[in-house]
Amino acid sequence: MEKVDAITTNRKLGEIYLALPRFEEALEWFTKTLRLCEEVYGERTEITGDVLSDIVMVYVKQGKLGDALTWRDLAFKAYGPVCSLLKKARLFRLSGTAYANTGHLRESIAELESALTILKKEFGDDHIATAETINTLGRIYDSEGKFDAAIEQHCVALKIYRKANDRWHIAEALTHLGLVQNHKEDRKAVLASHAEALSLCEEVFGKGHLRTCIILAHQGTAYQSLGEFEIAEEKLREVIDIEERHLGCQHISVAVAKSNISGIYRMQGKYDIATQAAQDGLAIWVSAHGERHFTVAEAVNQLAGIYQAQGKYAAALKEYKHAYNIFSDSLGPENPKTLHVLLNLGVTYQMCNRLDDSMACWRVLYPLYVKVWGAEDETSIAIKGVMDNEASKSQPGRRCIIA
Repeated sequence: MEKVDAITTNRKLGEIYLALPRFEEALEWFTKTLRLCEEVYGERTEITGDVLSDIVMVYVKQGKLGDALTWRDLAFKAYGPVCSLLKKARLFRLSGTAYANTGHLRESIAELESALTILKKEFGDDHIATAETINTLGRIYDSEGKFDAAIEQHCVALKIYRKANDRWHIAEALTHLGLVQNHKEDRKAVLASHAEALSLCEEVFGKGHLRTCIILAHQGTAYQSLGEFEIAEEKLREVIDIEERHLGCQHISVAVAKSNISGIYRMQGKYDIATQAAQDGLAIWVSAHGERHFTVAEAVNQLAGIYQAQGKYAAALKEYKHAYNIFSDSLGPENPKTLHVLLNLGVTYQMCNRLDDSMACWRVLYPLYVKVWGAEDETSIAIKGVMDNEASKSQPGRRCIIA
């Protein structure tokens, strides 16, 4: 009986640390729980599979794709063939999220569609659990630039939520729909979607609740796109204030908000405070994940962009190289995030007329871009054009044609 109680207590502690988020401590408690489960119940039981799924969640949150997939397979084995299909759907959703977080969008879609097939079979097409996965698929299509497909998925999810009168999920789907509308530059629609989403969220949870932050942040993005930077800043400062009050100044959600407001400052030419906000966010990511995590590389890449915008090319190159090395080590040399920062590095070399160095970047980058996205991709064509241009001309000061 003591061991059974310890399983419940240890797992709850793991969940608390995961929410904080203090991933190493969460992993420690879930691992202790797993050992007890295997001792008390055996390796191939449902409760053991549940704890293995908890461990998968930790690795997904950390962005450790390889570990997440390894432990997902162990969870599938623990569950066995008679396991609830819903638990398998959860694992497919987790691995889909892991793939998406590390830039593997096609693989993410395949995993989420596997989850969706199970959910539709179990609940039907109009269930909230089905809608959640449909909404997530919409976000992945948005990331791929398939905006019409993304809007279709979000509208299907929204219809299900409205039928169930689930106001929070309606707000969530409207928020994601607004993001796609923003990418399609449908400004009137995006502001309407976000306004309704915020109103519903505040009705359910109250003004200043943590769940309002995601909507406020996306409102800020929309106003930024409209060039209304003061309103955008106001929205992001409200997000930071709410998150620091509820979560503390060192939470990773605050790091995301710092990154977002840094981008707004940069667009206005407020480089000093943009740099400070980016550095604040970077420090939080390093504290949360260590210096070699891909989220740290994303923050370093942003900082490099601020230096580049000021013409501080030496500082920009240093940070782009740092970001490239982290991405390459943590995600692999062919990951889209790695290729994007290598593109930034090549552009910066070009901007400061280090043409031999930029050509070296293009020679590495072009075949990888073609492999990942194809020779007809716009960026692949642009890189090829730059290579041909630099190979045929010798004079300095040529204009960079990749942005």
